[in-house]
Amino acid sequence: PGKYFMLNAIAVIANANLNGLEIDSVLEAIKNFPGVKRRLELVGISRKISVYDDYGHHPTEMLATISSLKNITLGKLYVIFQPHRYTRTQMLFDRFIPPLAEADESYILDIYSAGEIPIPGISTKILLEKHTVKKVTAHIRIQEYGPLVFNTLPSRSSVKKAIKKGLIFINGKQADSADWIEEGQLLEVFQLKPTTKHFKLNLDVLFEDDYVAVINKPAGYPTSGNFFKTIARALPYNLKISIKNDALLTPQPIHRLDNPTSGVLVVAKTKSSQINLNKQLELKGIQKTYIAVVHNTPDSNMLFNDNIDGKESESKLEIIKTFKVKDDIYSLVELFPKTGRTHQLRIHTSKAGYPIVGDQLYGISSEKNKKLLLHAKSIQFKHPVTGNEVFTTSELPKRFEKLLNLS
Repeated sequence: PGKYFMLNAIAVIANANLNGLEIDSVLEAIKNFPGVKRRLELVGISRKISVYDDYGHHPTEMLATISSLKNITLGKLYVIFQPHRYTRTQMLFDRFIPPLAEADESYILDIYSAGEIPIPGISTKILLEKHTVKKVTAHIRIQEYGPLVFNTLPSRSSVKKAIKKGLIFINGKQADSADWIEEGQLLEVFQLKPTTKHFKLNLDVLFEDDYVAVINKPAGYPTSGNFFKTIARALPYNLKISIKNDALLTPQPIHRLDNPTSGVLVVAKTKSSQINLNKQLELKGIQKTYIAVVHNTPDSNMLFNDNIDGKESESKLEIIKTFKVKDDIYSLVELFPKTGRTHQLRIHTSKAGYPIVGDQLYGISSEKNKKLLLHAKSIQFKHPVTGNEVFTTSELPKRFEKLLNLS
């Protein structure tokens, strides 16, 4: 099964006999019991264990250690990495990623100081693409050559980021942005698999294949961000794993919906689909329709083009019906954003004198409703692979019913 090594002031374990145990058993034992040898004995790994303490305090030391161990390992090299409190900052932690990528597989545990906050990690280095340089007619560096041959790295900036993270290799060695391209070189692009926990939130999947998905986002959750309870973290729990070669390790939302907004959300499952859909978004090729309840009655169908944060923005409003509840007048409307500024629809309707019901940021001061009555009703885009039109709709959520039933 290979040999297991644990770095960063914990231990390096060589020539371990796993007795057929899975890696999960090893990780669980290491996490829950004090003393490296004791932990290993509890899962039956007791023969030929060599422990090296104080290895891997610095990324350079870790890289040297892994490189040396790789030379003496007959099978695969597995690295188990448990950071301590001095490596908990993201900047420091990012510097440990390239050395870990040198192993065949890497596993990361929570930091071991009591009370510390766990940080995200990686579990394996996965090959995304490879390319053999056939002929070079002019001097060109990897940073300029990469976008010409890699589907997953369409721009110089994306190549630069991948190099900085240690994810591009030339002839088996980590690439540098200054490296020149030569005939016969083998270029490889990798990605590092995150081990962050999935958020177990059931989502309605409205459309899905190996390339793209559309889900119905519930109100009350951010699309993504530095939080645990996000829609992005719930996607792997709800979507099927793509079998395509450029499958993303975790599905990625293409656009965002505000925390209190519900409705259709497009998700990419492969890198090429992500690039294609982002381009459609940039060229305004993705058509969205929202439904909302606003205060008062707009004079007629309206076009808003107020700048937001100094940027051009445009939205269209169409009235479905106007109704009265006691002394308050409301309108059920459809909204069509032509641009995608933050809070665009909420700002446009508020400035025009028709704030969305339940808007705690841009609504009226005497707002009685606490839930935002804004819902992404439908979305239309071209399938990134087939080119066919994909049109998906979602039902009006129950939070609208209370006010509409009173009319």
